Amino acid sequence: MMDDARQRSLDEAARTAERVRLDTAKKKQQADEQQRRSAARRTKAIAALEGLLATALDVHHATLEELLDAFTALKAAVEGCRKAGLADDEPAATMESGKTAATGESYSYLDEISTLALTGTGAGATGAGASATTSGAMRSVRVTLGQRTLAIYSEVSETGAETLYAIDADCPHQGAALEAGDIEEVNGAACVVCPRHGWCFDLKTGWRTVQATTSIGPNCKRLEQEVRERYGDQELADKVVLILKMALGLFAYGQPSVDVEMFCLEASLRFGVPAPYVSIGPRVLTASFGSHPPHLLECGRDIVCSYLADLHTLAVMITRGEANDAPTALYVCDQLLKRPRPYGWLIQLVAFECIAILAVPVVLPGSYQDMPGAALICASLLLTMQLGKVLGIAHLEIMYISFAVGAAAPLVWYYVSNSGQPLCHIGPQYIGPLIIHLPGCQFIWAALELAQGSMVHGTARLVNAMFQVMLMAIFITLGWQIFGRDWARGSASIIPMPGQSSTGPIASLPPSLWCPVPSSIPWYVSQGIWALPLVLFLNVHLNIRLRESLAPIACTLVGTLTNGFLRDGCTAETCSMPVDLRNVLVAFVTASAAESLMTA
Repeated sequence: MMDDARQRSLDEAARTAERVRLDTAKKKQQADEQQRRSAARRTKAIAALEGLLATALDVHHATLEELLDAFTALKAAVEGCRKAGLADDEPAATMESGKTAATGESYSYLDEISTLALTGTGAGATGAGASATTSGAMRSVRVTLGQRTLAIYSEVSETGAETLYAIDADCPHQGAALEAGDIEEVNGAACVVCPRHGWCFDLKTGWRTVQATTSIGPNCKRLEQEVRERYGDQELADKVVLILKMALGLFAYGQPSVDVEMFCLEASLRFGVPAPYVSIGPRVLTASFGSHPPHLLECGRDIVCSYLADLHTLAVMITRGEANDAPTALYVCDQLLKRPRPYGWLIQLVAFECIAILAVPVVLPGSYQDMPGAALICASLLLTMQLGKVLGIAHLEIMYISFAVGAAAPLVWYYVSNSGQPLCHIGPQYIGPLIIHLPGCQFIWAALELAQGSMVHGTARLVNAMFQVMLMAIFITLGWQIFGRDWARGSASIIPMPGQSSTGPIASLPPSLWCPVPSSIPWYVSQGIWALPLVLFLNVHLNIRLRESLAPIACTLVGTLTNGFLRDGCTAETCSMPVDLRNVLVAFVTASAAESLMTA
């Protein structure tokens, strides 16, 4: 009896052990199956991610619109993998981002993508970025797929719907991580701002975008964004914008148009821009690249030596291949153009006034008595210039300032600067204030263009300079008629043409003759002592920085002293020579001094 009970106990223990073994084996089999199904689910999700982005991985970020469609499809693909591999006790996720059906827990496709990026073992997905970041209402994660790293952004609306955006994760300028940047609205579009230098990239397209008010270049009203929109490739758009911005900047700040056109062609060759064509006239820059529509950009001329020196250095680096990355060169160009000028408006006005005064003894055969007259006439010119800017008629400046000088000169002569001098001393007093506006550079640029074969633009610039001189003469004469009519009637200083009288219309014209007697100021005083402050103020007017002024001052003083000695220090018995030969010799000596300083 006892043996039977013992046997039954042993049998029951054996059956229990078998059940435990079978249960353990079943649970292990279920765990292995669950692990297999989880691995299969992960593999399917990674395969879907790789397949959907396969075409986008090999194209430039300019075509990242495709990524939006890819990630929209990725939502359904990942969700399908989740549904197909879920165990019976796991909640089924809804097709829309938001909350899971069973538990109500929040669910985001960004989390799924982040999980894939961190734990995926597929050939095309590798871990990148340990956590997602948040910028305002946006969350982002960094994902590396093959050879490409993307920043994926998630935006959840008030209704809970999630929108995904994807752009290249690194800024093309210096490789800063864009997912660390702030999200701002630029031109009505959500953009990520590079945390290093502030470049903006549209989240929908991946394109770099600029403010709607950003001009393509100096003295041009065309917007940079308008130029970019003509090109379907951001890489090409960056190169074209760089070339056009450099061309407008170089031309605006004093570079001859022939040199600018040559730079555009060489830069296009360096960057691989197709079929470049650039032509720069006095007021319009015409450019086309490949089969894209041409650009007609208005351009203006000024002389800003500090900007010109910096832009010219960048241009040389581009043409030599030392700055072969277009986004980086474009960033440097933007920063150069944004820099403030070395001197403020008040210093510029003072420099202008001082140039007008000091030009009387140095450049013109004037006397000390003429300098107060030039100061008063220049004051009226500056007042008229500022009034024209306020009224918005600065494009007519050459006409109304000439009229103002013509009207002020007789009054100043009558009541201030006469001092018993001959009437021919009026000339230095009104030419000094206008000396900055004389189109001497226009004639030099026109001659350079003609010499280098640009016949159309050279001729146009030459005619434009001559027309500018004609306008100055006409409006000086018109202004002179207000207070200077019959100013020289019967004067012995007026030497009329044979058969003409010193009365009538000729007595109402501004004087155009220099005094025949030499200046009362010794040449070494006018060309040495007075020339030094004149050159200093000229450097200020031309925006040459103080630390860069030594070489221009030295070269100019060599030229003025040489000219003064050959003009006034020589006698017929020593070194007297024709004017043309003297000018050639002065130019040679000055150029030699400049070359010596450059190589020193």
